[in-house]
Amino acid sequence: MNDELIALEELRSDCSWQANERAARATRAWLMGRGLAAEAHDLLIAPVDGNVPAPGLFSAIRMMGEACTESCNASDGVWMLLRHEFDETSEEKLEAGLETGLDAAREVERWMRRIAALCIGLSAQLPNSDATARSDRAAVVALKAFSDPADLADDGVWHSSTNFDELATELAGDLGRMVIDHDCKLLVRDGDAADPFSIEFEVDEIGNLTVRATGAGGCESNALVDLGWTEDDGVYQAEWDDPLPLIDPTWMAITTLVDLFHVSSPEGLDFSIESTRPTASFVED
Repeated sequence: MNDELIALEELRSDCSWQANERAARATRAWLMGRGLAAEAHDLLIAPVDGNVPAPGLFSAIRMMGEACTESCNASDGVWMLLRHEFDETSEEKLEAGLETGLDAAREVERWMRRIAALCIGLSAQLPNSDATARSDRAAVVALKAFSDPADLADDGVWHSSTNFDELATELAGDLGRMVIDHDCKLLVRDGDAADPFSIEFEVDEIGNLTVRATGAGGCESNALVDLGWTEDDGVYQAEWDDPLPLIDPTWMAITTLVDLFHVSSPEGLDFSIESTRPTASFVED
């Protein structure tokens, strides 16, 4: 066998392996995401007063499934190319198919992590039980399961809430991911407000949380203190050590937004996440 044929066979073998790996990666993440969705459904029907919403759950499941199908179809396309004679365009088509399969597999993982965050946000609002403990463990495993796990700062914030009960689930889930990630900062603001304000959540290198409210000058200080804020040189803040009850800072912030900053809907809020590690990048939703 001459060198050209050997190189061709090596290319076929490598491309075949990569195509299988990408389809398997997408399918593993999809299976894990479906399991997390089942956990979220169990928490949704947990016997508590009222309903705990999981905004965007079914959209996330759908988007995750579509991305998994795209990755597997791209891999099938690579295998079909490998069955035919090569020409001058074959290698370029193979590279494009493999890249599409990998990008789609990463998208499956991103949606899977967003479902994991919903599980964390749901369990944070429920009494401690075997079900909430199992769901939390599954979410943590899913967030760190793969060879290149991504932090919330990599994924970006994804919200679909239309009311503040739904926002509580999403924000508690975001905070849960931040505590797991460490070294990150989430900023909530309304740039269109007549009196601009912001609430900043910062998690340090060991998982402790500091929340700061700025633009609260027009608010009664007693009202802020009653909600749990302490004033330091014009900045109101609150602190929690890890492990922390995620729902406490969540509802403290939401109550401040509604009662003191007079925010009528979460749909007008801007959320942005920043890594505070070196070489940080800023990602907005």
